[in-house]
Amino acid sequence: MTQLIKLKGKLEEASSVFEGVMGIAVKDLTSGDEIGVDWDERFLAASSIKISILIELFRKAKEGAVDLDERVSVEDDVKVGGTGVLKEFGDGTVTLALSDLASLMITVSDNTATNILIDVVGMEDVNTLMEGIGLRTTRLLRKMQDSEASAKGRENYATPRELMELMAALQVGEWPDPWVSEQTLSYLMKPKTTAINRLLPYQVKVASKYGTMRDSYCDVGIVYHPERPYALAVMTKEIPEDDVRKQRTIDDVSKVSRMVFDHFGSNSRR
Repeated sequence: MTQLIKLKGKLEEASSVFEGVMGIAVKDLTSGDEIGVDWDERFLAASSIKISILIELFRKAKEGAVDLDERVSVEDDVKVGGTGVLKEFGDGTVTLALSDLASLMITVSDNTATNILIDVVGMEDVNTLMEGIGLRTTRLLRKMQDSEASAKGRENYATPRELMELMAALQVGEWPDPWVSEQTLSYLMKPKTTAINRLLPYQVKVASKYGTMRDSYCDVGIVYHPERPYALAVMTKEIPEDDVRKQRTIDDVSKVSRMVFDHFGSNSRR
């Protein structure tokens, strides 16, 4: 724990110089020790909330309530803007299995695929699942790109500590079910570039999901460090308006990720 306290000092410094508000949560998956900086602060979850949808999809599949091979025709009336590729396809020209929609939701953060899956699993059931693990803040309260709900104050929120604990629970594998955890992590490991893995060695496996909207950016995942795996959640808000594409923010989150990775090398056990 002494070494983690040293890391916390470095993370506090990184958070203090960040242009905005940054919350960080780290959990050593070997010892169970954890630290955080503003880790109980509430942030917009953005697309990181899609992890909870993925878990509920596999949970329902395990129960037999959902068939992952069921195919869905993607019509114009379900398409939404923002990230993803399905919005660019023709009306009803694409028919995909639910498992394929899940892949698109995670790898390219496809909002149309996400909204279809929300209808399949049920928003209320996703929140019941989060409540079941003891997460009090992490909630799915609206679909992707639902500006009307957003205008009414319905947003998808989370905290760094809760997302860290969510990922740690998946890695342990007992919640909500070993098969569900295994499937969820396998999808989160699908190739993609995020702030968490951007500065890490190429061969290091990472199971993660980022999220971005308005003046917020976050990234959460498990880094399978060859010496000591860990869960990491970094969430930001109040990003300066001139960082419109969040490049400086992504750079800062990537540096935090690398800082944590370097800590979990040989020196972390001394």
